[in-house]
Amino acid sequence: STGVVAMVNPYIEKRKFGRRSVFKPAVLVLEDGKKITGIVVDLSEGGARFQSPNAAQIPKIFMLEIAGDDFTVKCELVHRREDSVGMQFIASPRKISWGPAERRYIPTVRDPSD
Repeated sequence: STGVVAMVNPYIEKRKFGRRSVFKPAVLVLEDGKKITGIVVDLSEGGARFQSPNAAQIPKIFMLEIAGDDFTVKCELVHRREDSVGMQFIASPRKISWGPAERRYIPTVRDPSD
């Protein structure tokens, strides 16, 4: 025996997608319509980290809006720290300018001769 002990790194990257550091003003929109302002400090294809002094008020499910990028996405909280939260995207991102998803429905026009 060589007496060598294998060390396990407790900080192994668990993300499915690489992240990049950003500094983007953003808003979290809660189900009741309340808005929490803050800054997205890192972003990946699958999630983001959001800094806000109101991190303790952020619920499990919410919408992230980055107006400067015309970007909105439904998110789930995955971790919380004193002044930030990590989130994963649980729906496909959309453009804010498209309006709410329910407004995109276009009813079928019936032919009056039916």
